[in-house]
Amino acid sequence: MLTKELVRYRFVGGKALPCFLDPDDTQVNSLSEELLSLFENSRGKQVKEIKEALDQCSTKLHPAFQGLAKLFFDRCTYVADESIETERWQRILEAQTLRREQLFHTREAFQETLSGVWGKSLGEIQEKLYGDLPDFQRVENFEKVEPKALVHRYNCALVQGLVLFATRLRVSVEHASLVERRNLFRAIKFHRLVVGNFTSDEGRLSFELEGPLSVMMSTQAYGFRMANFFPHLPFLEEWRMEACLKLKNRECRLELTHRQGLRSHYREWGGYVPEEFEQFVSSFNERYFPWQVRWSDQLVHLEKQDFCFPDFTFTHLENGRTFYFELFHRWHKGNLIKRLNTIQKLPSHPLRIGVCQSLYKQDSIRTIIEKNGQFLDKFLVTFREFPTPKLVNSFLI
Repeated sequence: MLTKELVRYRFVGGKALPCFLDPDDTQVNSLSEELLSLFENSRGKQVKEIKEALDQCSTKLHPAFQGLAKLFFDRCTYVADESIETERWQRILEAQTLRREQLFHTREAFQETLSGVWGKSLGEIQEKLYGDLPDFQRVENFEKVEPKALVHRYNCALVQGLVLFATRLRVSVEHASLVERRNLFRAIKFHRLVVGNFTSDEGRLSFELEGPLSVMMSTQAYGFRMANFFPHLPFLEEWRMEACLKLKNRECRLELTHRQGLRSHYREWGGYVPEEFEQFVSSFNERYFPWQVRWSDQLVHLEKQDFCFPDFTFTHLENGRTFYFELFHRWHKGNLIKRLNTIQKLPSHPLRIGVCQSLYKQDSIRTIIEKNGQFLDKFLVTFREFPTPKLVNSFLI
């Protein structure tokens, strides 16, 4: 992802317009190809050596040069000597001992004596001792990418950099297939985002995501989750995104659609399941037959235009009963309040709710639950980090 100073945009009429690159532009391709050639030969080199080589590039004055270089650096893996920290402290102690035992009138005299004791020049020692710092790390491997693909990655990164400053984001999808909708909301679940104002009408799907600047939690962590969600949108045929941003103490809008031709660098959503989900499903299915559970990938209708996106679907293989299980963590407070109010109107609905204890203990949540405790007992269970199969099974019986 691009750092704040590398996100290029301009203000026009209350809007923030990302400075996208044209993947077919000759100058842009020349820039990408020059950078690719440099990084393909980077294995074994220190980061500082690569930066020095970047200063010699003929395209270094291009406005997107540093941003593209950052994305190339992100495709490198680095290696550092784990023994450096121990050796560094040993050398520091040796230098302190030398200073206490002898009197030196100049720093140069001290360094010369120290080099003689160590049997190496000061420069060699410094390079060794600082080898775990970013500029001294060596490139172990570089993941090659086609120049045009890197340009598309850059354009996507510009949007991600702006989304970090969103207070609210609205997504609209036209003519989405059921599979596309499932994958979209699986992505929302995966990135643990707060969803609101969901509507579905005549093939049009829209919803809002609370932005990092409006969520009372770790702003940076939530911002990165929202930014990492964005690359899922370009997989859709027809989509629109509107975001309210606060940039440089100015409020503005970011508006994007599929017509911009943005391409995702993600692999199209497949069958990936988070590890804790896999473990839960595997353990539950081994122990609690005839109940079987799977990771849910469907929308479940609640009332009118209200839907939910449960985490698990439980099916009794003998009598066909089905329950849906939706998890709420501490960042889902608003959604949980809405869900609790809705479920009270639907006493026969097969939705069940799991609430993490840190959220359950909040006053506003406890008030609702205690007020309707007898009714909600059959709908709600609490857990610490993640529900256990034993806990959920007892809840289903």
